[in-house]
Amino acid sequence: MIPLQTVRGIVSLLRLWFGVCAAGTWNWKGSYTRMRYSAVVERILGAVFIAGAVFKALDMGMFEVQIRAYGVLDSPQAIAAAAFGTVAAETLLGMALLGGVGLKGATRIIALAVLAGFTMLVGYGWLFQDLDECGCFGAYVEMTPAVTTGKNLVMMVLLGGAWGADRFRRQTLTEPVAEKKRPVLHAAVAAAGALAVLGGGLYGGHAGTPAEGERPFAGMTYQDGGETVELGEGEHFVAMYGASCEHCMATAPELHGLMFEEGIPDVMAFLEGEPAAIEQFRSVTQPLFPLEPIEIQDFARHIGAAPPRFILVRDGGIVAYWDDSVPEADSVREALAEDG
Repeated sequence: MIPLQTVRGIVSLLRLWFGVCAAGTWNWKGSYTRMRYSAVVERILGAVFIAGAVFKALDMGMFEVQIRAYGVLDSPQAIAAAAFGTVAAETLLGMALLGGVGLKGATRIIALAVLAGFTMLVGYGWLFQDLDECGCFGAYVEMTPAVTTGKNLVMMVLLGGAWGADRFRRQTLTEPVAEKKRPVLHAAVAAAGALAVLGGGLYGGHAGTPAEGERPFAGMTYQDGGETVELGEGEHFVAMYGASCEHCMATAPELHGLMFEEGIPDVMAFLEGEPAAIEQFRSVTQPLFPLEPIEIQDFARHIGAAPPRFILVRDGGIVAYWDDSVPEADSVREALAEDG
């Protein structure tokens, strides 16, 4: 049991904190400013949500790979929907917070629920899936589950403080400090946040969809029997595998069969994962084709929502690709013939 005196002390400290927050803040000149603490918190959190959406939109393919690492979704369609849904939700929530759209407190409740949901999801991935990077800011700002959990808890405490401060102000202060309304400015800031996310998406594009004429495999190599093979020269059939992907392991026998079919280019596979997972993959599949480790950033740029992806490469360019299952030999030969 917690002593009653301790509880009273905690309550007194909370009331003091809410009172300080409710009274307002001080500007850099040391004079009083009329902007509410809760408004400051909302703008900060809105900026954080918009920043997260922008960084994710810059590389949606990488974000989808990070979603897969949580071990909750397997379907490529579900992973893609979760990625775009997350970016859309963060954008809308960030716009509402930046624009001062309170909806009678509903915006704060939604923000708290989103933060709590993200925190529980990160905790699950951390405890049960050996998650080492949360993907909260896409591929551009690495953040461990521990740091992410701490960040979310701080944001939740700040939001709770905003709610408590407003309530304390209404109940206690005889001359409440009103925030000056600037609807045009708030709308402009919210619109700028939305445009930043849109710009990030248009600039970053989506992994697995190279523009015509690009040679994404030019300069990439793999080892085969002690020799270095250039993917930028000749024809190759490349599998993109995740070391912990059970479905990838299940397709290895089919890939063995394809590599001995007439007219099929040399077969190899890039494998993304930790060294222990890669060794486990080798032990389970006993591959007859070369396996080459690949960094997750490069891996994300060559797959769709989730592995496996099978890519027909000619002189570093992509002739055709197939998701989820190994194509029939006839499909590969037809793709080569059509490409000329």
